[in-house]
Amino acid sequence: MSAGWEQAQEAVLPRDELYSWRLGEPISILRESRLTEWLKMGISSFAVAELAGVTPDWLALRYPYCFHDKDVDIDWDRLAKAMALPKLKR
Repeated sequence: MSAGWEQAQEAVLPRDELYSWRLGEPISILRESRLTEWLKMGISSFAVAELAGVTPDWLALRYPYCFHDKDVDIDWDRLAKAMALPKLKR
Protein backbone atom coordinates (compact mmCIF):
# COMPACT_ATOMS: atom_id res chain seq x y z
CA MET A 1 0.00 0.00 0.00
CA SER A 2 1.34 3.39 -0.90
CA ALA A 3 2.17 6.04 1.68
CA GLY A 4 -0.25 8.46 0.04
CA TRP A 5 -3.10 5.99 0.33
CA GLU A 6 -2.32 5.37 4.01
CA GLN A 7 -2.27 9.13 4.67
CA ALA A 8 -5.63 9.52 2.93
CA GLN A 9 -7.15 6.79 5.09
CA GLU A 10 -5.79 8.38 8.26
CA ALA A 11 -7.19 11.76 7.20
CA VAL A 12 -10.78 10.62 6.67
CA LEU A 13 -11.35 7.60 8.91
CA PRO A 14 -11.99 7.77 12.65
CA ARG A 15 -9.15 6.19 14.62
CA ASP A 16 -11.27 3.28 15.89
CA GLU A 17 -12.37 2.39 12.34
CA LEU A 18 -9.03 2.90 10.62
CA TYR A 19 -7.96 -0.71 10.82
CA SER A 20 -11.38 -2.33 10.92
CA TRP A 21 -11.60 -5.38 8.65
CA ARG A 22 -15.14 -4.39 7.66
CA LEU A 23 -13.90 -1.26 5.91
CA GLY A 24 -11.68 -3.12 3.45
CA GLU A 25 -14.32 -3.47 0.76
CA PRO A 26 -15.72 0.10 0.78
CA ILE A 27 -12.21 1.54 0.82
CA SER A 28 -11.18 -0.60 -2.13
CA ILE A 29 -14.29 0.50 -4.03
CA LEU A 30 -13.43 4.14 -3.35
CA ARG A 31 -9.84 3.54 -4.46
CA GLU A 32 -10.97 1.83 -7.68
CA SER A 33 -13.34 4.66 -8.54
CA ARG A 34 -10.67 7.30 -7.94
CA LEU A 35 -8.12 5.48 -10.10
CA THR A 36 -10.56 5.09 -13.00
CA GLU A 37 -11.66 8.72 -12.73
CA TRP A 38 -8.06 9.98 -12.79
CA LEU A 39 -7.24 7.82 -15.81
CA LYS A 40 -10.36 8.92 -17.68
CA MET A 41 -9.51 12.57 -16.90
CA GLY A 42 -6.29 12.07 -18.82
CA ILE A 43 -3.90 12.16 -15.87
CA SER A 44 -0.70 10.36 -16.80
CA SER A 45 -0.82 6.64 -16.07
CA PHE A 46 2.66 6.99 -14.57
CA ALA A 47 1.41 9.58 -12.06
CA VAL A 48 -1.68 7.52 -11.20
CA ALA A 49 0.45 4.39 -10.79
CA GLU A 50 2.81 6.20 -8.44
CA LEU A 51 -0.06 7.51 -6.33
CA ALA A 52 -1.65 4.05 -6.16
CA GLY A 53 1.59 2.20 -5.47
CA VAL A 54 1.31 0.02 -8.57
CA THR A 55 2.96 -0.12 -11.99
CA PRO A 56 1.56 1.50 -15.15
CA ASP A 57 1.42 -1.99 -16.68
CA TRP A 58 -0.89 -3.14 -13.89
CA LEU A 59 -3.16 -0.15 -14.51
CA ALA A 60 -3.34 -0.93 -18.23
CA LEU A 61 -4.26 -4.55 -17.52
CA ARG A 62 -6.75 -3.72 -14.77
CA TYR A 63 -8.45 -0.72 -16.43
CA PRO A 64 -8.04 -1.08 -20.20
CA TYR A 65 -11.33 0.74 -20.83
CA CYS A 66 -9.90 3.92 -19.26
CA PHE A 67 -7.28 4.38 -21.96
CA HIS A 68 -9.46 4.54 -25.08
CA ASP A 69 -12.25 7.03 -24.48
CA LYS A 70 -12.18 8.32 -28.06
CA ASP A 71 -11.92 6.65 -31.42
CA VAL A 72 -8.36 6.79 -32.66
CA ASP A 73 -7.39 6.70 -36.31
CA ILE A 74 -4.36 4.48 -36.71
CA ASP A 75 -2.08 4.73 -39.71
CA TRP A 76 -1.65 0.98 -40.11
CA ASP A 77 0.89 1.26 -42.95
CA ARG A 78 3.13 3.53 -40.93
CA LEU A 79 2.80 1.24 -37.91
CA ALA A 80 3.71 -1.81 -39.99
CA LYS A 81 6.80 -0.04 -41.32
CA ALA A 82 7.87 1.00 -37.84
CA MET A 83 7.40 -2.50 -36.45
CA ALA A 84 8.97 -4.35 -39.40
CA LEU A 85 12.13 -6.30 -38.79
CA PRO A 86 15.16 -5.25 -40.83
CA LYS A 87 15.88 -7.35 -43.88
CA LEU A 88 18.91 -9.55 -43.45
CA LYS A 89 21.59 -9.46 -46.13
CA ARG A 90 23.03 -12.82 -47.10
